[in-house]
Amino acid sequence: MKIWYDPKGVQGGVTRLGIGLLAGIFLLFGGLCLSPLLAIACGLPIAAVATAAFLIVTAGLLGLAFGAARRLADLCLIFCLDDAGRLFAVNAREDTQFRRADLFWFVRLQRRLRNMVAGGVLAAHLQEPKSLTGLEPEILEVESIRETPGRLTVTCRVKMPNGGTARRFYSLGRALRTPDLLRLLEQRQPADCRLERPGDPLLAWVVACAALLAGAAAACVLCHPAVGRLPSDYYFPLLGLAFVLFCALVALICVRHRNR
Repeated sequence: MKIWYDPKGVQGGVTRLGIGLLAGIFLLFGGLCLSPLLAIACGLPIAAVATAAFLIVTAGLLGLAFGAARRLADLCLIFCLDDAGRLFAVNAREDTQFRRADLFWFVRLQRRLRNMVAGGVLAAHLQEPKSLTGLEPEILEVESIRETPGRLTVTCRVKMPNGGTARRFYSLGRALRTPDLLRLLEQRQPADCRLERPGDPLLAWVVACAALLAGAAAACVLCHPAVGRLPSDYYFPLLGLAFVLFCALVALICVRHRNR
């Protein structure tokens, strides 16, 4: 019997992540509210500074959301091996009480994670003859192991608690990439399966779209009547183009993040 988990999750990492996320959101929106005052104090065009602040805050919120989601997935993922050699993948977030978020969502999740690992809930189930069968997904076969920067993405065929089978994807961070766990996963691979190192075809599109967005935003600022470096007739067309490029950039980032 053995349990693999991220020690930082049990030691208050989930609560610290929630506090940091809320602090980051408040700082970003505080900077957005103070941007007009900064423009007035520095003698800059208010519209241009507000537009730049909006883009920076939006990018910051996207970064916070992606980073927090990835870190939370690492903290809540647990692998359990019972005495019969059955390997289970446990996600502490998969519970009906965590489907709706509120102010104390991270606190409840931290308490549940600590009870499952440090409180001995998982260890007690693993010592029973039935183990975690019918409670958590059991890994039957590992279809592929893909290497991405800083982590491994494992595609598994699992037996669900209701008895059916499904395909699940698990992202292993640095804390879970231990030799014994990787050896167990590799033993469940077919004989002809190898470690995959996929490319990143969407990265060039993200960079190109970001460059076009930066150019359109700069041209939009120069066309603003308060700046007057370019004809003001192009202001609204460029503003619409910048909005379309911004939406495309967000979509590309989301799709790339999902693929990785």
